[in-house]
Amino acid sequence: SLLGSILSNTLLVLGCACLTAGLKPSQEEATRGSLIQVRFNLVAAKSNATLLMISVLSLCVPAMLQMVGQIEQLGSEDLVISRGMSIMLLLLYCMYIHFQLNTHRFLFEADNDDDDGDDDDDDDVHLSLTGALIWLTVVTVLIAILSEMLTGAIEDAAKSMGLGAAFVGFVILPIVGNAAEHSTAIVMAYKNKMDLALGVALGSSTQIALFVIPLMVLLGIPLGQPLDMMFGVFETAVTFFAALIVFMTAIDGETNWLEGAMLLTTYCIICFAFFFYQPTR
Repeated sequence: SLLGSILSNTLLVLGCACLTAGLKPSQEEATRGSLIQVRFNLVAAKSNATLLMISVLSLCVPAMLQMVGQIEQLGSEDLVISRGMSIMLLLLYCMYIHFQLNTHRFLFEADNDDDDGDDDDDDDVHLSLTGALIWLTVVTVLIAILSEMLTGAIEDAAKSMGLGAAFVGFVILPIVGNAAEHSTAIVMAYKNKMDLALGVALGSSTQIALFVIPLMVLLGIPLGQPLDMMFGVFETAVTFFAALIVFMTAIDGETNWLEGAMLLTTYCIICFAFFFYQPTR
């Protein structure tokens, strides 16, 4: 489900956001009678896309070493490699947070007052920082409980319908679990706030690959549950090509509805493959 969340956010959510923003004309475009490119923060897009590629590379390394017969899954070498790369990725994630919030904060704030002037609503402050953090904590706990209940219900329903575990884990659960992110990204894209939409879609994928997966691997040590970064050759290869396509889409700092359609088509191809895929382990 972790890799499924990465695929869902990078392809489905970002694809819907690009499609929505690309098909909604601004005032200037409505006057000209044609659609132009939708622009977003190039620094944020390149940073997130590159970090995602690095994270996916760390997933490819154990799978490739296993393919050539150098390591065994959950063997001593596999665990050492996975835990060592997890530490590196967590350090890189901390450096990225420091880069974004401190040393180069101005680069991520540069495009906040753009967009074509067709969204005149002001973002009024309704809560203090403390109040917002409290509400965020409460809502997060409630969503975690509801997600756990919903996941169990979906798994039982999927088994009764004869759906494979791979299809449920890579497609159904990520779509249902990330429904809030999906709607937020589409709404922000419709309001011509493509930077926020990109942060929700691509930023969430980067956070999962660069922070959540390494953290789970390291938490397995004190919990007595050996975890590695080997997700299977087919799953890792699909994730790599998806990240590569997203990287090529986001590297120029602008998008259009066709790129959104290409991302959605890629996601449909992957979903179709996982419908027939049966893991060997």
